[in-house]
Amino acid sequence: HVDYILRNGNPLADVLAATDAAGVGWMLNPGTCINQLPDVLAVADQADNVYAAAAVHPTDVADRPDNWLMHIEQALH
Repeated sequence: HVDYILRNGNPLADVLAATDAAGVGWMLNPGTCINQLPDVLAVADQADNVYAAAAVHPTDVADRPDNWLMHIEQALH
């Protein structure tokens, strides 16, 4: 959850430098809430080795809006 780390005030460049130093070649940043997708996608746009995933967290399935899939598709385009 790279976007969570950034919300705590850590600059993306510092996060990427730390993961690079630790030998991490790439990261998958999961977007598990519809309202988090813009932040998740923005991180992937800014870093070549961070990929985004868009979904609804299994524990939130019962509370998802009826048009949840449309929200995800719109965020990805």
